[in-house]
Amino acid sequence: MFELHEAAQTNRLHLNGFTIPAIPAEVIELENLTELNMSGNNLSNVVSEIDKIKGLTLVDFSYNRIKLLPPTIGKLKRLETLNVQVYLPTDTRTKN
Repeated sequence: MFELHEAAQTNRLHLNGFTIPAIPAEVIELENLTELNMSGNNLSNVVSEIDKIKGLTLVDFSYNRIKLLPPTIGKLKRLETLNVQVYLPTDTRTKN
């Protein structure tokens, strides 16, 4: 599904569009990661241990089901971009 070894070398991990329900524990162990893209999955929460990835400058959790971020995300001192845009489908019901 994805190559963590490559992410460890490039410091970038793109897991977008896989319908992943949670952040894999192996991702949290990639302490030198600078970019984490998990957009378009089925995430409903973000683990509080996200702050262990201290080098993150970009995090993309857009188009997931996340309603609340853990306070520990504020410990990511290098974070420059945080995308949590949500997808709101258009109401397709017929109006009477």
